[in-house]
This record gives sequence, C-alpha cells and structure tokens, in this order.
Amino acid sequence: MSGWPRRRNEIRSREHGHGRQRDKGSVVEVHFQTEHLGWNTDDLLVVGLRPATSQFWFLWRMFADKGRDARWLTRIDAENAQGREMIAAIFLGSWWKADVRHWRSLEGYADHVHSLFEDLPVCSTGFGDYVRSLYHIGEQSLPGAFIRIAQRLQQGEPEAMLRDGRAARAFDCLHAVYMTSATETS
Repeated sequence: MSGWPRRRNEIRSREHGHGRQRDKGSVVEVHFQTEHLGWNTDDLLVVGLRPATSQFWFLWRMFADKGRDARWLTRIDAENAQGREMIAAIFLGSWWKADVRHWRSLEGYADHVHSLFEDLPVCSTGFGDYVRSLYHIGEQSLPGAFIRIAQRLQQGEPEAMLRDGRAARAFDCLHAVYMTSATETS
C-alpha cells in the first residue's frame, strides 16, 4: 500500500493544497477533488483485499458518500466527464480475475452497493459499473438485482444505458447464468 498516506501532512502534500482535511477525534475526514483520486481508489481496493472487511467498508462508505454528493455527478455521462474512475472503483467492478464470481468481503455488505446504485441519478456510467460489479462479484445478489436493473432501465433511456458494450455483455452473461442455474434447480 505504498500510495496510501500515513500522516496528515502527507495527505495535504498529495492534494497539493486543493483538498482539505480535518481531524474529528479518531476519525479523519478527507475532502478531495476528483483529479486527486487515482491513488485513493486503487489503494482502497487493495485495502479491501485483506481480511479487514469492516474497515474496508468503513472507508468504502466515505468514498461512496462523497460520490453521492459530488457536483460532477449530474454530468457523469458527458464526454470526458470527471469522476468516472471513482464511480467504477466504488462499484468494485474492476480489477477482478476473469474467473472470480464471488468476494467473501461482500457478504453482509452487498446492500451498500445496491443502495448506492439506487441513490445515484439515472446514468449509463453508474448503470454499467453496477452491472459489471454484479457480473464479477455479485451473482449472489440475483435475482433481486434484476429488479433494480429493470427499474433503472424504466427510469432512463435503455438504449443509452446499454450502449456501453461491456455493460451489455455483462448483463447478457448475468441473465444467462441466472437462467441456467434457475432451470437446473427446478
């Protein structure tokens, strides 16, 4: 975790004065701008790979809350929009090995990811990242997640939301896997 800051002044130096940090007792709240997130989101996922599940989700929630309230969120689908990497990292849909379909640290915490999806405005970026997350590590959330996906498609423009080929392929694969497992259990 070489990129994770160890001291308050290291946080400030990494932000080059653009963000601010306040110490609230034992909890450090970090305010940041999106162009300084590359090291944060990558290292947040590295933290999540270790057996410190509750600490990971505590940090994840801090990022998710900032993402929910971000001013740039309304423009996330625009060309060259800021924040796409942050949304992808928060949905945990990247960097998994091809055969990974379950992540034990998600057990008991999947509702956090579902709530984030429901709280975000209707956008193809959030939709695609949520579907890819389900594909990589969230199959245990099926079929309930299909209801969320259907509701989101009804709220927006399905053609635009499925324009991202990776999201469409992930959705097709999820549907096929679920239908196959549903017919095998009947």
